[in-house]
Amino acid sequence: MRRLLPLVVLLLPALAAAQDLPIRWGDVTDAERALDAAPDDPDAAAVVLGDVGVAELEYDRYRNDFRYTVRRHRRVKVLRESGYELGEFAYRYHRDNKVRSVKGQTFVPEPDGSMRRVELEGGAVLDGDVGEDLREVRFSMPALTPGAIFEFSYVYESDNIFSPPPWVFQSGEPTLVSEYRFEVPEFFDYMAYTQGGQVEVQPTQGDYRRDWRTTTLRWTAHDVPALREEPFTTTEADYEQKVLLQLRRINPRNQPTRTVLGTWEKVANELDGHNEFGRRLRPGRRVRALAADASGTPGEVARALYDLVRTQYVWNERGGVFAERNLEDVVETKGGTAAELNLLLASLLREAGVAATPVLLSTRGNGRALDLYPLVNQFDWVVVLAEVEGEPPQLLDATDPNRPYGTLPVQALSGAGWLADRDRPEWIDFGAPGGTSTSITVQAEVSPEGGAAGSVRLRLDGYAALDARTRLDEEAAGAPAAAATQAAEAAAEAPDEVEMEVVSVEGAGDPYAPLQMDATFAAPDAGEVVLDEIYLTPALLMRLDENPFERPTRAFPVDFAYPSTRTYVADLALPEGYAVEEVPDLLALTIPSRAVTYRRAVVAQPGRLVVRAVLTVAQAQVSPEEYPALRRLYDEIVAAEGEAVVLTRTAAPPPAAPDEAVTEEAAAGGADTGGADTGGAEAASETGGQR
Repeated sequence: MRRLLPLVVLLLPALAAAQDLPIRWGDVTDAERALDAAPDDPDAAAVVLGDVGVAELEYDRYRNDFRYTVRRHRRVKVLRESGYELGEFAYRYHRDNKVRSVKGQTFVPEPDGSMRRVELEGGAVLDGDVGEDLREVRFSMPALTPGAIFEFSYVYESDNIFSPPPWVFQSGEPTLVSEYRFEVPEFFDYMAYTQGGQVEVQPTQGDYRRDWRTTTLRWTAHDVPALREEPFTTTEADYEQKVLLQLRRINPRNQPTRTVLGTWEKVANELDGHNEFGRRLRPGRRVRALAADASGTPGEVARALYDLVRTQYVWNERGGVFAERNLEDVVETKGGTAAELNLLLASLLREAGVAATPVLLSTRGNGRALDLYPLVNQFDWVVVLAEVEGEPPQLLDATDPNRPYGTLPVQALSGAGWLADRDRPEWIDFGAPGGTSTSITVQAEVSPEGGAAGSVRLRLDGYAALDARTRLDEEAAGAPAAAATQAAEAAAEAPDEVEMEVVSVEGAGDPYAPLQMDATFAAPDAGEVVLDEIYLTPALLMRLDENPFERPTRAFPVDFAYPSTRTYVADLALPEGYAVEEVPDLLALTIPSRAVTYRRAVVAQPGRLVVRAVLTVAQAQVSPEEYPALRRLYDEIVAAEGEAVVLTRTAAPPPAAPDEAVTEEAAAGGADTGGADTGGAEAASETGGQR
């Protein structure tokens, strides 16, 4: 008894803490019943009242090994019908793992103030195969109605104790409290990474289980805002409040400590000898022959070999970082995965004497890779760093025949990658050099009925040209004329009522040249006729009709992926007998960092109206602190581009318009090229800042 007493004293605090969970099954409080709105979120359709995960490493005596087990319990209050979505549960997991003990219940409010309990029936829980190695458990909570409270729980088991699933404290609706506990035996040492400013690390708790000591790690988050889908985002996973765990060391009794989580240097060495990575880079006969055919300066050789792979080899639209096949087979079949094509490119460059190193990265949709964890499985793409003496280093990806040297696919613009080099493994930062530009020049006549018709010239560079060339390739085989028109309409952001027909295309086959398309167009609803006036909207094309930033606040950056410039120039001939009553003021708008600017000028001349508008995104990212200013700027752009200019019928026909027009050079010149508004817009920008 004397021996047991200290153990009981040690256990009492831990046992008390285990009972102190934010929510308990079936115990709905009066405060939860009375809740009828989410604090500080009028758009909320539901509120997560509590979300609790209690995880542990359980010992399996039959397997003589540990396994990860988490018991999850979530409770939700439904505020309106759209909140029913949180009651639609679906969870995918590897078939080697298990989901069990699923239960749920809904508390439905009755007219007398009581709540009727409706249980989730076992037959409503579906668990089946959804792929070769995947299973999915799904169910729908019963009897949902506004005011109802539902809760469910389940147990998830996995043999993977090295990287347990992350615990996410956030959902698409506000969360009042979320807590995660992880009980770890003394033999295991885990590294924890928390993301998000609201995750609080709580003091650890000690306990004894069987014949070893355990430590319970604990994290909590309170009043967590909803994480809803937003435009111009990599993936919400990059910004959600969560905790990730990674096994670092195993400390068995009476045995040496075993390090599980190595170093980046160790990973680089292992990759160098990996059969599907480093060993693939060693050239065979076919690779050596291709490399030997390239001639010229090192820069010319690098570009020639890049062009060879991008034009002669077909990407099968699969990513990854490992080459499943030998590069000799890739050469023979002239196609493969992204990893196979890019490792082939690296091997060719090395054989030709150009320094080339694979770079591993996580694509925008896959989520940010963490330099904290030297793990290859967080990457899903590989590109090539080519270093030619006397030139800036270039990142190359040869999976698209329309992509020029030094341009990465948009999904690869994640900002950082890891250099998989045995001698210098390191992280490198990168962006999108050059970005994109779209320039549109319109020459049109406005009819007395309010329509407009004429010609338009589009000039596209960078990613805008790449997108247009891709559209041309996808449709050109069957209907090249229709494909060109579709590409032009997409680039010009033409409204549905505008009809376009492309008459010529230049630069379609040369990704290093601008893509130029000339077309005719007709906009029957350009203006509205009211008695003796025409209310003309001069932004016939490329008009921003609505603000993409709907929500008043944002907790993470706006990510445009790359810099861009959008230039619209229109020279509109007025109907005979009409004159401009009044033109809108010059606009020069920006945000404090000047990362995004908008300039517009409308100039009236005898018999014509000239418009020039330039939207420039100079930086790929805008911070959350500047989001309100960015949202206001786009509100003003929408208002400006939807603003009508009043044309009034005059007593006598206007004098003939002088023979001058806005030139193509003005359209292509971007924000700083001369034109009808240049002086006024520049002056306003330099003195006014934010208008």
